[in-house]
Amino acid sequence: MAYGLSRERDLVVLFVEDEEVIRDSFASMLRAKFENVLVADNGEDALKLFESNRVDIVISDIIMPKLNGVKLAKEIKKIAPSTFVMLVTASNDHEYLMEAIEAGVNRFILKPLNVKSFFEVLDTVCSEQKIKKELAEKNHLLEEYKTAVDASNIVSKTDTKGIITYANQAFCDISGYSVEELIGKPQNIIRHPNMPKSVFKEMWETIRSKHIYKGVVENKRKDGSSYFVDATIVPILGVDGEIIEYLGIRHDITEFINNKQKLYTDTLTGLPNRYKLSSDLTAGNSGSLAVINVDSFKILNDYYGSNIGDMILVELAGRFVKIFGSNNLTVYKLSSDEYGIFCEECKSDFVDEITSGVNLATMDSIRCGDVDIVTSVTAGIAVGKDGLLEKANMALGFAKKYKKQISVYDESMLIGKNYEKNITISKTLREAIDGDWFVPYFQPIVNCVTNEIEKYETLVRIVKPSGEVLSPMEFLDVAKATRLYPHITRTMIAKAFEIFKNKKESFSVNLSVEDILDEHTRAFVLGMLGGYGISDRVIFEILESEGIENYGDVSEFLAAAKKFGVKIAIDDFGTGYSNFEHLAKLNVDIIKIDGSLIRNIDTNSNSEIIVETVVSFAKKLGMQSVAEFVHSKEVYDKIKEIGVDYAQGYLLGKPDVLSEGK
Repeated sequence: MAYGLSRERDLVVLFVEDEEVIRDSFASMLRAKFENVLVADNGEDALKLFESNRVDIVISDIIMPKLNGVKLAKEIKKIAPSTFVMLVTASNDHEYLMEAIEAGVNRFILKPLNVKSFFEVLDTVCSEQKIKKELAEKNHLLEEYKTAVDASNIVSKTDTKGIITYANQAFCDISGYSVEELIGKPQNIIRHPNMPKSVFKEMWETIRSKHIYKGVVENKRKDGSSYFVDATIVPILGVDGEIIEYLGIRHDITEFINNKQKLYTDTLTGLPNRYKLSSDLTAGNSGSLAVINVDSFKILNDYYGSNIGDMILVELAGRFVKIFGSNNLTVYKLSSDEYGIFCEECKSDFVDEITSGVNLATMDSIRCGDVDIVTSVTAGIAVGKDGLLEKANMALGFAKKYKKQISVYDESMLIGKNYEKNITISKTLREAIDGDWFVPYFQPIVNCVTNEIEKYETLVRIVKPSGEVLSPMEFLDVAKATRLYPHITRTMIAKAFEIFKNKKESFSVNLSVEDILDEHTRAFVLGMLGGYGISDRVIFEILESEGIENYGDVSEFLAAAKKFGVKIAIDDFGTGYSNFEHLAKLNVDIIKIDGSLIRNIDTNSNSEIIVETVVSFAKKLGMQSVAEFVHSKEVYDKIKEIGVDYAQGYLLGKPDVLSEGK
């Protein structure tokens, strides 16, 4: 019989004994405990078996023909130092013991053998070896992941003072420095003088507070030229929770920035254009904006011709820059006959500056060849935080309508479309609750090997009595603002459970952090899991980007749900180190790879490398992978080639209703 609690399937044992009776007897007992047992009757044959097989534990008599146990141990340790070697020795074998210790023998067992004690020792050894194997596999996996990251990113490490301790080849290639020139130097060796000091102050404040920093940085090559990177700086913490180093992961976006600068520049005047203004408004918290329109420009352009019209626009651009630029305001060229003046702060004297500035700019006529052109302008001004461009345009429209030179936006100008729309949607939501208009749609998820539908994702729709279907994009934000969102979640869960109670496929339901933190929703979900008996086919999808760092509350709920057999999926899984932390802490079963990585995977090598890494990581950890946004056969073929387990997208099926029953 075999002593021990379980039969080992993952460990391979090599047993070496020259006495046939003992060899057969112990080999039989070992095979009862281990699925994989190799047997040899001398040291030389044992070494050959070891060299041709992956062996975890070697058990050998110390006195052996051809090659004794000590010499066998020496050879084994040369090949694989982590192999556990156990020698069986008689009490009079002292002459071998010192040599055996020097050879790296892990354990000695004295004859005569006590079988029970021997197998108790083996149980301990098995536990230790399995831990070693698991650690080795994880270390190997981490090395593979590091290789993948190195292959597709610019990577460096610094100590806590910002001194470079590691730089990969991509870092050297883009910076123009060799590894030797970088190691030991401060990270600011590549700092470009164009970058404001405030950017780096913010970065250091962020990472020193143990948070991840992300931003676009202009760097300087060894030859003095510029390059741009999308940088992520991650503080690496030791076991005591303190920062031990910083890891920098960057992507070269120089070409994108250069193209973006062209995209953001008006070709006629050289001024930043409407796209640049929209970007600047999005990036800022608040500010002051004026939209200035050249009066009757179409008439001037038609009467004098486009060449004269262009000369007028260029001259006005120059005058605006000269006047407003001296006051630290930015001038933009918007549509054909419009300009924008923007300040990144709410200035109390902004209206006065614009009034005096436009009067000064239009005081003198514009000489175009032999013609003097007199111009006038109308302006709309908005000051505040949200919707500045829309509000400034409303003010401009108001000024034109009422023949004013300048108008400043106030709430009375708001036509009310957004407010009216929100009120309408809020009313629709109430009617949907009262009339039970919420309908679950289901999008199929296909097994990439069998091409068969095995799962569905539950998606909410409002279907009005008229047949009009509203997508979540039209009402979820209002539902959250009016605190009706939990009701929608509970309704979808109830209807999905009822539809799938007699079906064989699995189905997923999206849960937001708001759902999980809502006491009533948590209780409702756990009650449904306990009442329907289909929990082993239920998948909860948690958004990776939705604040799941609140692990305490989220983990507690997910652990309770998993006791029912529920599987957990991380939705919208992207790139970066933090994602993998989510997998470990939330005990995830399924990774849904974000559509941004899948959409162009058949033509984008970087996306392919990242997805390959994620899929490999998932397989190693026993997780399933699902590719979202599979919209073409080429994309489907590529993800199947990579080894993704499941696919979801319009190529395979659009969201639709499902009937109850089988």
